[in-house]
Amino acid sequence: MKGRFFPWRWLAVFTLICSVALVSVGPAAAETVTSYKTNWVEGFTSDSELDQMRAAVENYITNEGDLKGLAANLMLGFGGYQEYYDNRAAFLVHFIGRTNPEEGFSVSPVRGVKGQISFGKLPDGYHVVNTVAFQLRRETSPERWVVEACYRNQPNFSRIGFMTNARDGGPIVCSTLVDPKLFARTAVLTDGPTGFTVKVPYENVQRAAFIRLQQISTGELAGLTTAGVAPLRAVRVTTNPEQRDSSVIFTAPFIVRFEATGLTEPNLGYWDANRHKWVQVAATVETEEAANGQKRYVTAEVRYPGEFALFPAPIGEPVEDPGVPPSPFDSLDLIKGIRIDDKAVNIGAAKPFIRDGRVMVPVRLVSEALGCKVNWEPVEEKVDLYRGDRQVIFWVNQKRVITNGPWIAVDVPAQFVGNHVVVPLRFLAQGLGFEVSWDARNRIVDIKTGK
Repeated sequence: MKGRFFPWRWLAVFTLICSVALVSVGPAAAETVTSYKTNWVEGFTSDSELDQMRAAVENYITNEGDLKGLAANLMLGFGGYQEYYDNRAAFLVHFIGRTNPEEGFSVSPVRGVKGQISFGKLPDGYHVVNTVAFQLRRETSPERWVVEACYRNQPNFSRIGFMTNARDGGPIVCSTLVDPKLFARTAVLTDGPTGFTVKVPYENVQRAAFIRLQQISTGELAGLTTAGVAPLRAVRVTTNPEQRDSSVIFTAPFIVRFEATGLTEPNLGYWDANRHKWVQVAATVETEEAANGQKRYVTAEVRYPGEFALFPAPIGEPVEDPGVPPSPFDSLDLIKGIRIDDKAVNIGAAKPFIRDGRVMVPVRLVSEALGCKVNWEPVEEKVDLYRGDRQVIFWVNQKRVITNGPWIAVDVPAQFVGNHVVVPLRFLAQGLGFEVSWDARNRIVDIKTGK
């Protein structure tokens, strides 16, 4: 059909069809749904575009009060019908609760063919709390997907899935929201088929973030042996894709573990993307009593998300802190240091550097050393700095600065380096009333506060 075709009307028809197919469970008994059967929807997209849609839905959930509360549950999200003429799509999210489950959550594999599919049976202890449908619209400037409508309490017909360009069913992704404002809670995601569990205490993240868990297929693992040992099972742990540096989300380690019952020498591997190989993670092997006998687990504390695999034998020397990303500052023209009133500033991983003849500094590093208050406005990407009666305002990628009144032009704007905002030091310091000088021989900046 050509011309305008609003996909939600089509979705309503599909809902009716699925309600008839699921007459034994029906919307009224949503909390007791244990299995799903439905048909493919004729909609094609790419995996990257599906990720963009998922990110738009996650952003909407994060900023919508009642949905954010639901997001503490396990979530399964699935793309729906995409109408290219109207640039709209549908996306479903199932919020799945737990009641003392005895096993990890698991869904049956999705077959990459048109026709009937099944997600299998929910394990004992899991139930559907709510099913929410989102209507998305594609925008072109900037190019992105946005949520324009949200429909709660939908029937649990589960999947109206995209057929991706590769003609597979799209990845099965479980996720949950971790929010540091909700103390004394721990997010737990478990993948039944792989026996993998990730546990993230809420206080171990510095801002609200979605933690995702996805099984890695045997096809992806083929040929990825290390030290002659092939991985048995593997999963991918990720966070919001829009985060510039997902590693800075975590302020403390989180726990990952594989069930390894039956293995005499289980080991945990982490995929090192820089070296293109698995590295062995420093882990412990534990035995726990279960209803059907003893179970073994290989467990580790890690600081970074990534790809984890279970190995039946050692693959090398254990690495204590796998996944440490290379610093985006290492490739820059770094300076040796900063002195404030002849005292060296302690510089961490975010280092000052020279760009286009200007010394650029991580705004929090220097502002805190100078006793400033810092306010970050994410929508405008604006940094406000206050000290006494003085104020300096920077905008990321804009060549203007406000210093105690009118704005002035700058030749090098504030900008992101990784997840850090850096600003031209001279404009910052002079705007706050300090004197700045450059020791070219030693590549050190001197700041005099006049104290």
